[in-house]
This record gives sequence, structure tokens and C-alpha cells, in this order.
Amino acid sequence: SVPVGGRVAGNGRIAGVRAAVGGRGSNVVAVGVTGCGNGGILLDTKLRPIRCGILASDTRAAEFARKGEYPGQTSVLLRWLRARKPQVMRRLHRVAFWKDYVRLRLTDEFTTEPTDVGA
Repeated sequence: SVPVGGRVAGNGRIAGVRAAVGGRGSNVVAVGVTGCGNGGILLDTKLRPIRCGILASDTRAAEFARKGEYPGQTSVLLRWLRARKPQVMRRLHRVAFWKDYVRLRLTDEFTTEPTDVGA
């Protein structure tokens, strides 16, 4: 279930992935990650979450959406955060999509797909 406001603790999701894979050790040869819309996890300079991640279904940024955008789109969320949570924006170093955050925590590699960058 999604909490009110569309916020989810990213580290909790990683714990779930590790629990699902854990105990299998060397039997795991691959883990696939897939996207779930926009939103994202806001990271500091050490690539640690600054706050709970924001899901694409979050509507708190609706007043900042321009024509053709939806409230959970990353660019809209960043405009909302700049206006409403400047203390978060001061600490922001990178934004990771959810699947990219999972990849980061499993591989220590920060990357995304070119098709996601435009979001």
C-alpha cells in the first residue's frame, strides 16, 4: 500500500529486495529492475536518501504542473520542493528514479537509461 502523500522509504524497499534475494547467495545470477513512473529518491552527496522517496502517484505538486505535465513528474516535484522545501533542495545532489535507486544499492553504480532522462 502507498502511504498518504505518495512517500515511501527507499531503504525499506532495498531491504525487501535483499530479503527476497538473500539466502540464495551465489545462486542469483541476475536481478532485473523496471520503472514505475516518475517520482524519485532525492540523494545527498554521499548518495544517501535525504527524505522518503516520492512516488509518481503523489499529487502534492499539482499547482506546479504545467500544461501536459502531471504532479508526480520529476520536474514538477523539483519545482514543488524548491518552493515548499528549500532545506531539502539545499542538500540535493542527485535524483534517482526508483529502479535506478535499487540498481545503485545493489551495485554501487549510479546510472539511468537515456529514455528516462527526459522525464
